[in-house]
Amino acid sequence: MDPLPATEIRARGDRLRRRRTAVSVTGAAAAVAAVALTASLLGGGVDGSSPAPATTSPTQDASATTDTAPSTIPSDVPLAVGLPPENLDGSPVEVSSAPGVEPLELCGQTVLDPGGAVDIVGVTYSGGEDYRERTLLLFGSDAAAADYLSGNRGAVSACPTTLDDANGNVLLVEPVDAQIGDESFSFATRFQNAGPLTGLSVYHAVRLGSTVLVASQAGETGNTAQSRASRATDAGVAVREVVAALGGPTIAADPAPGTTIPADFPLDLDQVAMTGDGGEKAGPAGDAPGLETITLCGQDIWPIAPNERLASNATGPEYADSRELVRFLDAEAAVNVLTALRQRVRSCPSEPVEGGTSGGGRVHAVQQVDLGYENVTFAVYFGDGGLGLTVYQFVRVGSGVLALAESSEGNEAGIAGTVADLTALSEVLAPQMCVFTQDGCPG
Repeated sequence: MDPLPATEIRARGDRLRRRRTAVSVTGAAAAVAAVALTASLLGGGVDGSSPAPATTSPTQDASATTDTAPSTIPSDVPLAVGLPPENLDGSPVEVSSAPGVEPLELCGQTVLDPGGAVDIVGVTYSGGEDYRERTLLLFGSDAAAADYLSGNRGAVSACPTTLDDANGNVLLVEPVDAQIGDESFSFATRFQNAGPLTGLSVYHAVRLGSTVLVASQAGETGNTAQSRASRATDAGVAVREVVAALGGPTIAADPAPGTTIPADFPLDLDQVAMTGDGGEKAGPAGDAPGLETITLCGQDIWPIAPNERLASNATGPEYADSRELVRFLDAEAAVNVLTALRQRVRSCPSEPVEGGTSGGGRVHAVQQVDLGYENVTFAVYFGDGGLGLTVYQFVRVGSGVLALAESSEGNEAGIAGTVADLTALSEVLAPQMCVFTQDGCPG
């Protein structure tokens, strides 16, 4: 794991501050007196239910929202709750009319851009390698705020990786399950070049009636799954505190029923423990080893940080049976994961072997499998007939992905048999993943 040089870290922070976008407020909105930030401003829910009708009192209908909704955000809005009073350089941490969170360029689209809001306030904290930024956007109606949230959620989900033009690194974009409810989405970004780089940014966007709170927390952290999860948890706690201070509803800390991996999921079904032959068996457990990092043409394509994970692994002499069951934020995120896997395998059909030990290089062969569920199956072997074969199968059901890998001292001739073994296992396990679908599986 290679840390970024201190000069690059400082330069990145400078870029964030320089590129911060200002949003102009219409003359009519500027002329309106500041209105208290009450329940009329925070009229929507984030409890996992559908958006409430856009009303400013229990008796008003939705059509009145545009005429009566507040047009400015009060200057004393508690957006800085939980932040230190001073930055590292001694300057005060203050709420201002400038946005706090820097928009991102992901796959050619700008996300979290404050444009379209009728009023905006923001706050930033800079503590060396600790950057915390928040923006509160006010829209003309609940519907406009909901559209902003939905559009940005879709753009983020559609871009699992993108090239960061500022420094030439690849930016990995991964969903985060902050359990803030349906009227929110969260994700993390981290950099990768030849190997993983230290540094992680976590973003949250939460709709509260006609307002949207956007928050980010960035800093240097290790690139282990545990360190990333810890940073994401800390950021989620901070967002909950801000939502509560803004007068938003209490956010449930527990996931909705049916969205977690069942405790009795038989991930190790028929998995052979070769401990008597010097092998090892671990799992099923959330912290058990699963698939090793898969790198094709210099780019890591697995693992992709999920919201929840279960793994089981069995090894023996020249053999490994690795399995993971992962759950993502929603079905759209899981679809994007499989789409990215499929595209990357097809774009890298072969590559030279590092050190030149195999004249035929390493071949990545996509396998067509009719499983009844969306899947990506491919084999990795040596083109010159050398020993070493791994077959991977990724199966999606709703927001869940089953990842299987079987490695042996085989070659191209063993692909068909290994694919058949993995497919037979998937045929048993995939139907039990229907808990990750909204309405269950048909039939």
